[in-house]
Amino acid sequence: MRVHLLMTGMLFCMSSLPVWAGSMQQAMEQAASVHPLLQMAGQDMAAAAANLSEQRAYAYNPELSLEPQRRRLIGGGTSNDYYITLSQGIELGGKRGLRQDMASAELEAVARQREAVRQRLMIEAARAWVSLYFARRTWRLRERQRDMLERLNHAVVSKLELGESSQLDANLAASAHAAALNAESLARQAL
Repeated sequence: MRVHLLMTGMLFCMSSLPVWAGSMQQAMEQAASVHPLLQMAGQDMAAAAANLSEQRAYAYNPELSLEPQRRRLIGGGTSNDYYITLSQGIELGGKRGLRQDMASAELEAVARQREAVRQRLMIEAARAWVSLYFARRTWRLRERQRDMLERLNHAVVSKLELGESSQLDANLAASAHAAALNAESLARQAL
């Protein structure tokens, strides 16, 4: 639930997404191109791929060391001897393959997690686009309704002045016009 709220909040913070997306597919593509969670998932995937290539490399490099040693001579005095050592570690059977398998499994898990984030993001972008689409349609409908009720109110007031309508009709028309103004304002806020 927390991830859902975070993704929705971040989606609405990207002002270019809902305003400029002409279709649902464009909205989803824009969300995928700029969303920080998907970019972080891509970085995690790159890190897992680097770990896999590191685990495929040979684990131990030969080491060369130089060791001075002071030795006491039997007749008295000392001598400096130097020992050069070359050592090479050898992996026991199966360790390298196990490391590679673990790194491959980690890469696969990160790739699946990235795909899950991408799918959730696409769903949220589609929901946002659909919500925006219907909010626009509702607002336009409320604008037309307000204009129509404004003309109706004006016509009823004109008929009242001519004596062809009652005060009750004028009050009802004014009330309907006020309700339409309120509905149009709410629709604009929702948009």
